[in-house]
Amino acid sequence: CTATGVVLGTPSGTDNCDAPLDIVYTRDPSENNFDAGVTNVYWTARDSRGFVVYHTQKVTVVDDISPIITCPTETYYREFNNSQVSYYTIVGTEFKPAVSDKCNVTSYTNDKNNSGNLNGVHLSIGDHEIAWTATDISSNTDNCTMNVTIVDSFDPILDCPSNLYEHTASDACSYTNS
Repeated sequence: CTATGVVLGTPSGTDNCDAPLDIVYTRDPSENNFDAGVTNVYWTARDSRGFVVYHTQKVTVVDDISPIITCPTETYYREFNNSQVSYYTIVGTEFKPAVSDKCNVTSYTNDKNNSGNLNGVHLSIGDHEIAWTATDISSNTDNCTMNVTIVDSFDPILDCPSNLYEHTASDACSYTNS
């Protein structure tokens, strides 16, 4: 997060004995690249007799560009695959979109567990929105919401009663359960 090629300007000064061209100016730091935040540049003007004047110039670099979350536009579909439970367990960085920033991202969290990953989070059958928020060192933010649908992957279990064999009375054409 650096501003490069910053033009600080050229100091000018006067002296009661020397011409302006006889004044020597120096500065520290001497490069023209500055990190985000405030940097003091210390100017020194020295005349031909060795008299010195100091001046401090503040250079402020502001990061006003938000991080960028690359959020998918399609819905993710997952099947829960354990017949003992009725939810899907997120593994690793699944459903974590990529984020980038010119400076440093200081916080990247989701709304399901307020952390930087979803590993171990359970999603029940149905539709889910997962909101992600990225914040950089200058408090710029970006948000995105991704959609996940969890479906049941198991056939229903049907427990049928045993087959029945009933006999009718010899003089009846049908059977009535009493």
